[in-house]
Amino acid sequence: MGGPCRSLKCYRRFPAGGRASDHSVLMKVAERTSGPTQTAVSTKDPSRLPLLPAPIKRRGEALLNQQCWTWGRDVRRAEGNLLVNYGFEQFRRPDDACGGTAYRLELTDDSSSPRSLTLWGFGFYFASAAQTGGIFMNRFNFTPELSETLQLDLPLWHFDQLPLRYSPRNENEARLASAC
Repeated sequence: MGGPCRSLKCYRRFPAGGRASDHSVLMKVAERTSGPTQTAVSTKDPSRLPLLPAPIKRRGEALLNQQCWTWGRDVRRAEGNLLVNYGFEQFRRPDDACGGTAYRLELTDDSSSPRSLTLWGFGFYFASAAQTGGIFMNRFNFTPELSETLQLDLPLWHFDQLPLRYSPRNENEARLASAC
């Protein structure tokens, strides 16, 4: 049983108070698994922004793929669409189009900045006014893509219809992407 833990479940425990710190769970796993040198941000070379180690990226891809499949099961329940029951607004694609239905949830809490979560079978988009844009995660490519678009013009039924997206270009954007 010697050596560092390489399991995601080890990082589900957060500091006192039950809240996650400023870094995402996966970034903590990446640091623990591969050492901080591979996740450090280089401001001298923007192409060397933090990348998840291959084993963590593969696990993230598998988990996000499974989660998207699970959301698909939730909307097909015989008892009714579970996402709609939880407050998501449904945006169907046109009948003549090929693609997926979008589900958006406006997130409300004591935060003063509007936030939303949009789900599709091909991934999700999290938007926050505090971050002045959004983060898209493709179901099959566990790499965050940033966008300056806060409110998506739904319905969108294919990932090619999403607004312009880009990889993090500097340290601040890398931190924003890792918070996803």
